[in-house]
Amino acid sequence: MFKSLISKSIQLARATELALPMIATTNIDNKIMLDSIKYHLKDRLDRFYYKL
Repeated sequence: MFKSLISKSIQLARATELALPMIATTNIDNKIMLDSIKYHLKDRLDRFYYKL
C-alpha cells in the first residue's frame, strides 16, 4: 500500500513539475512564483518521505 502511495506521489510530483513551465510565462514575477512553487513542492515531498 505504501509502495503504491509513494509511486503515485512521485508520478504526481513529476507531472506537476513538467506542467508548471508550460503554465508560466516569461514574466519575471511568474518565474519567481514558479521557482517558489517548485521549492515548496520539493520541500513537502522531502518531508513526506522523511516521515516514512
